Amino acid sequence: MSSKGAVIGTSAAAAVLLVGGGVAAAITLSADDTPPVRPGLTAKGVVALSKDVHYSREQGRCFADNTQQPDIREGASVTVRDSADTIVAAGVLEFGAISPLNVSICEFRFRISGVPTGSKFFTVAVSGSNPATVSADDLFGPGVVLRPN
Repeated sequence: MSSKGAVIGTSAAAAVLLVGGGVAAAITLSADDTPPVRPGLTAKGVVALSKDVHYSREQGRCFADNTQQPDIREGASVTVRDSADTIVAAGVLEFGAISPLNVSICEFRFRISGVPTGSKFFTVAVSGSNPATVSADDLFGPGVVLRPN
């Protein structure tokens, strides 16, 4: 037998391997050995800048005024913390776009996958800005709207 170490049969519960000169060994996994797969939910939101916060427009995109809102820009970090103040997920802001509902608003959206459930409230912060406390229902549902000072 030249099939040393070859798998000759598998199932979800066991695998049979040829070991040495044809001796078979079975490896059995119980359900307790496999960690549960919990992908989490997707946090959604938008940072909305109005004209009084100063932004500029160019070819359908908008940009925050660096002197007024230096942390609000495409690629800025977004962190999500649970009620124990532990960072549970992170993402980035997308490019700024004029709001389809109000042309005087510049929106920077974010979508962060894999946020664990379990907290009723979370805090969301963009770069160095003050965190905002939001409900899990809003964060995982329609999304949150953050308005910088």
